Amino acid sequence: MPKRPSSASDTLYALSNSLMDSLRDSVQAVLGVEKVVHDQEAVARIRQAMMALHGEAGLDHNPHLHRQIASTQDAEGLWYARAELYADLCQLHDETHAVRSLESLLPLFHGSLPSGLLKTRTPGAGARGPSFAGHWFARRRKR
Repeated sequence: MPKRPSSASDTLYALSNSLMDSLRDSVQAVLGVEKVVHDQEAVARIRQAMMALHGEAGLDHNPHLHRQIASTQDAEGLWYARAELYADLCQLHDETHAVRSLESLLPLFHGSLPSGLLKTRTPGAGARGPSFAGHWFARRRKR
């Protein structure tokens, strides 16, 4: 089939796409939205680290999470999977271990996520020792 000559509508379409891209970039620059390079090698390193933290015990305890981590293809998806990983590590070990484990992942995410997302609260942040919530609730029930 012969190639048809470019029409005015094709030119207009290309121009509008270019203008929209330029406008989007300008708005993101004004709002302070960062462009992040999606490096598949960095995502693979994060994924491997998360799977290592989850370990064999985690695979036996929550195979769904292990599959989710293994199949997630972007850093943002892995970032949000940390909450479930935290919950699993708390059940398998303790809260202190879970918090320290997640904190060890933070350097791996730098450069793969916008800095604003990196400032969001780490699951269990502030917990440096065992949680006293259960103890507090038990005391409240006795009254």
